Amino acid sequence: MLLNYIRLFTKISATLADKSLANQDDTQTVSLVLGTSDYIYVAQRYPFTNLFLHMDSVNTNASVLSGQYWDGTEWRDAVDMMDGTSLSGATLGKSGGIQWSLDPLYTWNIVTDTVQTYAPTELQTLKIYNSYWFRLKVSASLLAGTDSKEIGYCFTTSQRLKDFDVEIDGFFASFATGKTDWIDEIKTGSKLVVQDLKRLGLVMSPGQIIELDDVYVPTSLRTLMLIYSNLGPSYKDKITAMAKEYDKAMNIRRFTFDTNANGKLEQREISGTIKRMYR
Repeated sequence: MLLNYIRLFTKISATLADKSLANQDDTQTVSLVLGTSDYIYVAQRYPFTNLFLHMDSVNTNASVLSGQYWDGTEWRDAVDMMDGTSLSGATLGKSGGIQWSLDPLYTWNIVTDTVQTYAPTELQTLKIYNSYWFRLKVSASLLAGTDSKEIGYCFTTSQRLKDFDVEIDGFFASFATGKTDWIDEIKTGSKLVVQDLKRLGLVMSPGQIIELDDVYVPTSLRTLMLIYSNLGPSYKDKITAMAKEYDKAMNIRRFTFDTNANGKLEQREISGTIKRMYR
């Protein structure tokens, strides 16, 4: 069952494969053994300029990640791309977020039907409606066995959780043997924050969160609440304290979101015209 509308396809050795369900199934991984002619395709209902790649087996070959979006005519290079998965020059060398911007000369246009002639040629064997398409490629072949657990959204990091509880990593062993990060919990915390933002009428899609400044604090707090709730009733006071801080973090007067869902932050969005009162 596709719980979050993120369509994921890989094209490896000229074979296009739908990995959308596997991407959201904890029991499966998605092979990302990309060569220089291979791609990862991601489609969503609204434009998006960041993703989080939760890796299962990492790449160690030197390679650089780049991205392109479909403008209705051709693939256009994303600009100012930051690759948080790169480790010692090897992309997908660790779990991490990637962020990019659209080229100001070219808009990102929706593909209403992939079988139409204005859709990307390599996707016309599919039949997918009303989606924005982005693709990732690498500059050099990745290590055999490279695969991901999930490609989605994380709006904070395990390191940032320690800004609010310096001892939080001491609870790893209470969750799983060998656990070394809070990525699974952060993925859930991020979904809950998006749900609250939707309830408040501030976003329709996580992709509208282009800059993480406004959301990484509430996401950190919401994630900590999840962690404490799994540690038992003795942590009730911590949950209550974090819930109060979460309310404060969501009570800022202005947010910086992509309100018109065009994949860009315009001046009125940057200057903070998105106001709300939280109760």
